[in-house]
Amino acid sequence: MKNKNLAIAIIIGVIVIAGLVWLASRNANAPENNGTQNPPASVGPGAMKFAENEKLGKILTDGKGMTLYYFSKDVLGKSNCFGGCVTAWPLYNPASFTAPAGTIAADFTNINRGDGTSQLAYKGWPLYYYFQDKNPGDTLGENVGEVWFVIPDPFYNVMIVNKEPHGNYLSDEKDMALYYFTNDAKGTATSSPVSNCSGQCLVNWPPFYEKIENLVIPSTMKKTDFTELKTPDGNDILAYKGLPLYYYINDKNPGETNGQNVGNVWFLVKP
Repeated sequence: MKNKNLAIAIIIGVIVIAGLVWLASRNANAPENNGTQNPPASVGPGAMKFAENEKLGKILTDGKGMTLYYFSKDVLGKSNCFGGCVTAWPLYNPASFTAPAGTIAADFTNINRGDGTSQLAYKGWPLYYYFQDKNPGDTLGENVGEVWFVIPDPFYNVMIVNKEPHGNYLSDEKDMALYYFTNDAKGTATSSPVSNCSGQCLVNWPPFYEKIENLVIPSTMKKTDFTELKTPDGNDILAYKGLPLYYYINDKNPGETNGQNVGNVWFLVKP
């Protein structure tokens, strides 16, 4: 009887061990996520992605699909959103993050907000949620107050920024202001814009240029408002609403607007 019980115990043990080996092999060969399993732990607020939006194209979201925004009153590398602003626009500040596929890790940086907290930034622009976005894919924060915008892929090369006391004006993606020259001939529905800046003028006021087909602009702007032309010296330059666009040599840092009203003929370009 004892020998019979021992034999049964041995058989049961062999079956249990075989079952454990089979289960371990099944788990080792299983796919990480086939769409029905729970997503891997890395897919969360810190695992960013570019999600396709029907109206706005590819936009930056967290791993759960919640839209991220930039604030046009910020300066590249510095947040100007505090107090009640942060209540409506919570900071995106994950403990760790995974950059979206195809991006450069160096484009994502942590900025010091000056109040003991930090915030993740993309290409220098601090990132925020919008409290009214309740579900993945919501973009209710787009153009709120004409100062909040989504983050597209590819990134903007013309942006709307807002600095006191000027209000909204145009800049490039690095927060460098764009200006127009009142001595230029503004384009109209029946005539093309003409740049009258040449020689030393172009040294002090370098032209801004981007092929229209490559423009990435906020949703409130239209590519049809842009025109490609040349300066008298043969430089390519882009015009917006008939106004050729220039930088100013004395704007050394992001957010500077030292060219505003220079000689009473140079002014920031309004969207």
